[in-house]
Amino acid sequence: SITFLASGIFFVDLSASDDVESIQFTVELQKKGLFGYSTVETLSKSCAGSYGSYSDSFDLGSGTYRIKVTYEVFTANDSESVVKYKEA
Repeated sequence: SITFLASGIFFVDLSASDDVESIQFTVELQKKGLFGYSTVETLSKSCAGSYGSYSDSFDLGSGTYRIKVTYEVFTANDSESVVKYKEA
């Protein structure tokens, strides 16, 4: 799940299957411009096990923002990633 507050605080978490050994979260702050969104800051965290969570905050200026969250899960034999977006 993703929670992103207008104040810049975010919380992301993921519960995966038991064979997942680690989860990597990459959270990008994106600002809306004339030609769409562009990334202005990136934060990341890695968690061991099949459940992970990450909370932090971005400094927001004026404008319209969203976060792009990439969840990457790793098993002994494979990895898979999913991208989700959340508007401010």
